[in-house]
Amino acid sequence: MTAIGKAREKYHIMELLDQMDRTGPSHPLRQAQDRPLRQAQDKPLVRVGDIGEVETYDESPFISATSPSGRRTGRARAFLKVQEGCDYNCSYCIIPAARGLGRSRPLDDCLKEARRLAAEGFQEIVLTGVNIGTWEADDLPGTPRGSAQGQGLLFHDLLAALSRVEGLRRIRISSIEPNLITDDLIRLMARRENIAPHFHVPLQHASDRVLKAMRRRYSIADYRAVIERIAAAIPDAAIGADVMVGFPGETEDDFRQLVEALTALPLTYHHVFRYSEREGTSASRMTAAVDPAVRKERSCVLREIRRKRG
Repeated sequence: MTAIGKAREKYHIMELLDQMDRTGPSHPLRQAQDRPLRQAQDKPLVRVGDIGEVETYDESPFISATSPSGRRTGRARAFLKVQEGCDYNCSYCIIPAARGLGRSRPLDDCLKEARRLAAEGFQEIVLTGVNIGTWEADDLPGTPRGSAQGQGLLFHDLLAALSRVEGLRRIRISSIEPNLITDDLIRLMARRENIAPHFHVPLQHASDRVLKAMRRRYSIADYRAVIERIAAAIPDAAIGADVMVGFPGETEDDFRQLVEALTALPLTYHHVFRYSEREGTSASRMTAAVDPAVRKERSCVLREIRRKRG
């Protein structure tokens, strides 16, 4: 029997496996079934949740860095998930369909989990999520964001609160979108010694034409300005990027712009990905696909730039 699950189902995999086992070949009920029913049960077990309707953060999918029994895993670093889902709908990305709309984990829950991890001896936590920079919360219970009573809390407020948790020697943020890196966030990371000076900022491309087709929310000029502000405020910051080659319609001139940007930007490293079609995305329906051999060649060029950067 084959089981196919979606994003939320993986957190209940043991329950699903148990269900499969109860109808396995050795089960008396299974043995008593006639051949047509046995053949029907041998078909894949498909579980798909209604993720598109989820609007609130659900703690149940959160995987702690400790074992279910509460014992340490032996690692000094733990992962703290503060956000789930994404509203950005980039044309090449299937994540919104799998993870649903963006939801923020409540501030009190984040702090409670961070204190627990610190108490268990973890010295570093990494803040994770699908689009962590969109984290937000009301500044007071029942106070709408942007209301006259308060402007609400943003990601840098969460980071500031976590940096004050006793026992945490270091906090690191995972990937964050360039349009969500504010001056407040940069100043905070420059000021707090226990926040790692590390920014992983997806670029994806340096051609404004391609960025627009990707439905990214910035131009190359916007991206360059953010990176330069980080480098000026935190000279020793590690700044990384993700880039994609072979997006539908990418021309030689588009690729040249990407090469020039990666050579000029003050990046510490960059990850290279070749575009691959994802069924259900708008990009998969675009024409002018780039030949796979060209994608591979362009990927090798960018990897060589990374190698020379060291």
